Amino acid sequence: MSTTGTIQEIVLNELCTGCGTCVAFCPKSAITLVRDYERGIYVPHVDTESCHPCGICLRVCPGTMDDPGDLNRAIFGTKQENGLLGSILCCYSGYSTDEGVRYSASSGGLVSQILIFALEHGIIDGALVTRMNEKKPLEPEPFIARSREEILSAVGSKYCPVPVNVLLRDILSQDGKFAVVGLPCHIRGVRKAEMIYEKLAKRIVLHIGLICSHTLNFLATDFLLQPYLTNVGSTVTRLRYRGHGWPGFLTAQTADGERFSLPFQKFGRMHILHFFAPRRCLICADQSCELADLSFGDAWLTEFANDKVGRSVVVSRNLKAEAILQQAREEHIVALDNLSRDSFVRSQRQVLCFKKKTVRAHYRLNYRGGIPSYLGSIEPTLPDYGLAALFHFNNQIASRRALWRLIYPLTHFQMPLLKLLSRLSTGNDFSRES
Repeated sequence: MSTTGTIQEIVLNELCTGCGTCVAFCPKSAITLVRDYERGIYVPHVDTESCHPCGICLRVCPGTMDDPGDLNRAIFGTKQENGLLGSILCCYSGYSTDEGVRYSASSGGLVSQILIFALEHGIIDGALVTRMNEKKPLEPEPFIARSREEILSAVGSKYCPVPVNVLLRDILSQDGKFAVVGLPCHIRGVRKAEMIYEKLAKRIVLHIGLICSHTLNFLATDFLLQPYLTNVGSTVTRLRYRGHGWPGFLTAQTADGERFSLPFQKFGRMHILHFFAPRRCLICADQSCELADLSFGDAWLTEFANDKVGRSVVVSRNLKAEAILQQAREEHIVALDNLSRDSFVRSQRQVLCFKKKTVRAHYRLNYRGGIPSYLGSIEPTLPDYGLAALFHFNNQIASRRALWRLIYPLTHFQMPLLKLLSRLSTGNDFSRES
């Protein structure tokens, strides 16, 4: 793709992730993120009078279809060692030894605890994280946390679009060392920007990735809350998508003090079936945040099924990140158990199947042109095309409010189908890629 145009090329081709990287690095400040209320996502808007088509926005954009192998070699000094997970040093399962942190987090509290550890040991001076906005409780708020309390205010997953990378410009303009917490698209944008701005590469000393199947658009929050509220936007004063044990609950509070909660299992089915997935997420091939120093996610393993407090899986990808983990372990800040690569793959297997195999089927069914190199080389089989068609159908249902009443009945019907198609898909040569 040309690097002399503007980010509008990405938007028109439905490749934008809404991460905000282009906003941070436009030298003319000609790009702003605008919320598209119909689709429930953020999209960049270019002020054509201010824009001088320098191509920087395209160079830092994680949505472009360039080969991630080049970035992997630049970051880790080698090609991707593992076809499913990228470059790996060690794998663990674990949790924060602070029971309060562990219980309030989505799964184990390792991300928050490692950030607190890094801050208190002078490894970082701040961390770019995300909390829900106090004044607009249904919208995310990226910010730079500089204390334990601020880090803990960002605990828990955010099941909505998050423009984390708009704040990279603040990191570039401030002294100090920073961590960045983001999804695969965020971290990829950070890494691409670091290839251009040496100062940014020196400032960001820790890249923490969140394992991600896909995010949800803002329409999903409306869907989840509308059975409880007549006017979602004006009555919710506090919202959390995960926490209170594992796998946790979505909890909300209204202006009149009423509180209600929704078990994660209920909206988790909707999530895994890709209702309300932004279209760009359906052609993302990176589930384990392969360009992060450390990647964290839920430990979806049968041996931990009875753990109701929370446990994470974590992958370290370089010696610096591994040293942070080991120091925190030695000081009993976190508890870590060694995990084999096969077990890590097993903990994320269904999503990895979609990201590394089915995604090519989805691309063929819904996009024109040749297969982009970033989608990898694992060829889809007939069950993969079934999964792609299922997710595309669900995505279309969720885009029409008049059809929302069908979603919960469909999840009950589709879950057995999803399990069957996933089992058929992962029962072939995919298993040998790990």
